[in-house]
Amino acid sequence: MLLRRLALLVLLVAAGCFLPDAPAYFSDTRDGPPPEDDDDAVDDDDAVDDDDAVDDDDAVDDDDASTVDDDNDGHTADVDCDDEDAAVHPGAEELCDGKDNDCNGTMDAPAAGNAGWTYGLLHSDDSEEVVYDILPVEARGQDLPSVSGEQASFDVPDFAFPFYGLQVGDTWTFSADGVLGFEGLDPGLAAEGAPLPSAGAPNGILAWWWEALGAPDMANPPTLNRIGSGDSEVVLINAPDYPHAGSETETISLQVQLHETTGIVEIHFTDAVDDDDGAAVTIGLENRAGTLATTYANAATGVAEVGTAVRFFPVVAGEADLDSDGSLACEDCDDLDEQRYPEATDDCNGIDDDCDGAVDAGAADCPAGCTQSNFNGAASYLACNVDPATWTDALAACRAQGYDLVSIHSSLENTHVADIADAADLTDGFWVGISDSDAEGVLGWSDGSELTFTAWGTTTNLDVLDCVGMGLSVADEWLWTSCVAPLPYVCKAPAP
Repeated sequence: MLLRRLALLVLLVAAGCFLPDAPAYFSDTRDGPPPEDDDDAVDDDDAVDDDDAVDDDDAVDDDDASTVDDDNDGHTADVDCDDEDAAVHPGAEELCDGKDNDCNGTMDAPAAGNAGWTYGLLHSDDSEEVVYDILPVEARGQDLPSVSGEQASFDVPDFAFPFYGLQVGDTWTFSADGVLGFEGLDPGLAAEGAPLPSAGAPNGILAWWWEALGAPDMANPPTLNRIGSGDSEVVLINAPDYPHAGSETETISLQVQLHETTGIVEIHFTDAVDDDDGAAVTIGLENRAGTLATTYANAATGVAEVGTAVRFFPVVAGEADLDSDGSLACEDCDDLDEQRYPEATDDCNGIDDDCDGAVDAGAADCPAGCTQSNFNGAASYLACNVDPATWTDALAACRAQGYDLVSIHSSLENTHVADIADAADLTDGFWVGISDSDAEGVLGWSDGSELTFTAWGTTTNLDVLDCVGMGLSVADEWLWTSCVAPLPYVCKAPAP
């Protein structure tokens, strides 16, 4: 019996039944050493660490980004622009930290109104990001002016379009000369061949045929359409057979695309006819101040450009300090002015020097006799108990300080002005910024704002009274009076 048991034990050992679990390659070493550990659930049978869930059986590290979320922020590496930082992912809050926190392709949007925004330029021949693509419209859009020298204003409401970093208003202007204006300016004032930029010409514009404005009449006027919805609408201007500089044989056809939210402007060249004069053709954007422009010189009136596109895209100077004042553009309210930055000294100049959102708050260098204050923490006022002046001289004194005679647009503001005048002991009245001396009966504020609120008292003999004072009888009422009457005054600088 013992011999039988010993024989059975030998057979079991020989069969390997008592060996511990071991990798399969122990059973046959003719296939060589084992592959490296690739830390996944699939045997790849190769020597490369794939770290994915697919059996590749090759020597390439695939690392499938659609399944990887190294920073565990809920966004995989194929959409997360920094998968090592949980604070950086699509939808994250954009911070002023030198990072593209929300993965939208730009770092640190500048402070509201920051002049540090500029534009870059890409051409479809040089970049895969720009694709020639004419967007279709379902119906003919609004006709724009088509006769030389004509211009028109039109409303584009609820279109969030930032131009050089500032949201444009609802009212745009267009000139048949090929100038689109965003600031309510008269685009027909643009001079032929005026340089870009030119502070003396209309600013805040998009222009084509810049070297030679004054296009002849067009049989087929350009049109404006809006397509899309939500925050991704596009304003289209289709300009077929647009003539150049009075030449009826030299034309270009293009589609201008203005993309909501992103501020991108694209020009798509659809057709061109060249009369071989070789004239330069410049398309350009110019900022509100007339100090910055980005231009593209079209090749020989566009014949070589047909079927191509040019993109003007906002360049956000997030980490840059364009004016070298020590403040990044994302925290600097004007990164082109070295005198304006957070914690700068706020001078009495009608400007928000220290970027706190309030004009001249606490400024110590205001003119003698003038008391500075702010309303709603923003607009600045100077109540000036100085030598009485005529309305015209008072206006000049305010403007010399970077202000204007006060304009008032609500009962609350009217009360504020009455209160600061009382505190400054302007007990016999003071000038405000209304006059109809230029055109009888045509009223408006001297700072150009619209007259939307009034607080009239009772005035007689209006035909010979062309200027307005406040507090002449009742503290918060306005009265017409002679423009040469000597009065102190209140100045105002609007909110930034």
